[in-house]
Amino acid sequence: MATKTARRGRRAHGAKCPYCKTRHGDGSPWWNASKVGWSITYKENGKPRNRLLAKGWEGHDEAIRQWKEMTAGQTAALPLADLSKGEDTTVEELVALRLEYLKNNASLGSYKNSKGWLNDFCYNPKFGFAKTTIRELRNGGIARIKQWVAAHQWNDSTKESVYKTVKALFNYATDRSEDGLGIIESSPIGKLNTGRTRVRGKSRAGVFSADQEAAILRNADPRGIYPQFATAFKVLLATGVRPEEFCSLTAADVRRDSSGESYWWVKHKNIKKTGSKRRVYLTPEVQRITVEQIGKYPGGPIFRNSWDQPWDRDRLYQAFRRVTARKECVALGLDDHEVGVRTDGRKKSEYIFVIYTCRHTFAHRHLTGFYKRPDGTPIVLSYGEVAELMGNTAAEVERTYGKLEKATTYLSKLIQHN
Repeated sequence: MATKTARRGRRAHGAKCPYCKTRHGDGSPWWNASKVGWSITYKENGKPRNRLLAKGWEGHDEAIRQWKEMTAGQTAALPLADLSKGEDTTVEELVALRLEYLKNNASLGSYKNSKGWLNDFCYNPKFGFAKTTIRELRNGGIARIKQWVAAHQWNDSTKESVYKTVKALFNYATDRSEDGLGIIESSPIGKLNTGRTRVRGKSRAGVFSADQEAAILRNADPRGIYPQFATAFKVLLATGVRPEEFCSLTAADVRRDSSGESYWWVKHKNIKKTGSKRRVYLTPEVQRITVEQIGKYPGGPIFRNSWDQPWDRDRLYQAFRRVTARKECVALGLDDHEVGVRTDGRKKSEYIFVIYTCRHTFAHRHLTGFYKRPDGTPIVLSYGEVAELMGNTAAEVERTYGKLEKATTYLSKLIQHN
């Protein structure tokens, strides 16, 4: 039994129950300390009302039972949807069920926002999903939903809320929570990422040309006394690592394989999923640079700026912007940008080329035969081979760089695995 100190008042939607430590779902009973019992909040004539379902801390189970009976009755009373249709339930039918539920259980503000977004989701003249079934959304549904969102002038915060509302709509059709309908086993858009960094309308997947690369290297160290950024740029371009992986690399992360070739054994953003660090393959030049850097900095990060400070994403960004603001780089379009507006009204420069472009360029070059063998024939890797080099999945590489010229698949011997 939960302790007395755990008895709290109304909690946020989806929070764990203080009594049984499970998530009952939106509108579930909450501990009403003033009434010493379990209450629910509902709407009456548009105004919120509380109703006591069971007295005492131990009345939890009785309150849950009554609440489930009440919400089941609300769903059953709706004439629009046939819950036996399962995967063939249309978006219009599911939205009607969801809005009726939110009307009786959510706050007025939450209900109004959800109603506006979900009605547009259904009946938008160009992208409306009203007659689309759940089954049909399983094929390309995420891409279609992103197109619908991109067609609106919503800021990033609103986009995030819209995506979460749509995800909640389809989660409601599953049995993930006690208030779920249970008409399908899983959401058709379960892999839709609702984080702010994943729902932007714009995508910056530009790549550096050979001329742009040469200009950056010439202007990174014009006087021959500050070579550190030129080194960082070369390494990022040759390895395709994420900037944060590059910045955190230490001597302890450098390993040797059975043939004596060195490689990096780095932490990456998907380490929680994979349970392991990933191998970064190195060109002979990067192996040489790595040895030199370890000699300078045997402890801590081995790549540092002109002031012996470890690189971080902000320092790399600032250095890159200083270089690309030089006359030669500007002439090649490396400083091109648009002026946007932040959610707080401040102006923000959206650059086409950023330090992360090194990673995009790495992928582009290996997919399109930029590098050549000694006899002059191009080396073209498959999506799977590039994915292994970058620490991604083949599907993600194809989705991000699929607009590029289709890569010809060579034997995996092009990359030595040890």
